[in-house]
Amino acid sequence: RNLKLETILLTDNGYIKLCDFAFAKLLSSHSSYTYSIVGVPDIMPPEILLGRPYSFSVDWWQLGIAMFEMLTSRTPFYSPSMFQTHKNVLQNHRYEFPSHISSLARCTCMMLLQPNIKKRLGCSLTGMDAKEVKQNIWFKNHVDWTAIIERSHPAPYRMKNIETNSNKTMSMLNTIESKWLDEYDQAVRSLMNVNFLDENDSIS
Repeated sequence: RNLKLETILLTDNGYIKLCDFAFAKLLSSHSSYTYSIVGVPDIMPPEILLGRPYSFSVDWWQLGIAMFEMLTSRTPFYSPSMFQTHKNVLQNHRYEFPSHISSLARCTCMMLLQPNIKKRLGCSLTGMDAKEVKQNIWFKNHVDWTAIIERSHPAPYRMKNIETNSNKTMSMLNTIESKWLDEYDQAVRSLMNVNFLDENDSIS
């Protein structure tokens, strides 16, 4: 119930690991449900906002939110007002994709963000599992699931590839920090040279 970009991490070899399971709840089966109203406003699905029983449908909705954000650099229902954000979700507010996003990617994202649970990708009557999502044509055309499970597929982003930029960034931050500390030190030293009034001094 808390799948968002901030909880999706990359290992050194470029494979994904999830973190922060504070809102996670273990369900005994696909027929089990929970009613807790928890989560971040931007990623909460209609069923949680309406207080209806839900199960794994939430995960597929939030995958759709994460996918949309990775494709567009924004969340589909965001508003500065939490109330308006919830309203956008409940009214299935129209969200737009940039023109460069393929029709297949758009369609897959919209299927994951389907307000009707029974029509949402991954939530068919045959069971709420990953099989339906894996068989979706967009994932099927782009993802070798076996290779990913075996970690035999070369990851597009690896720590080695960004190590140089990271070192440059850290060097820049260290320079800024050092300069700030020097200025702070000078300010403190100048204050130490000021003769402040003692409590016994009087003002004439």
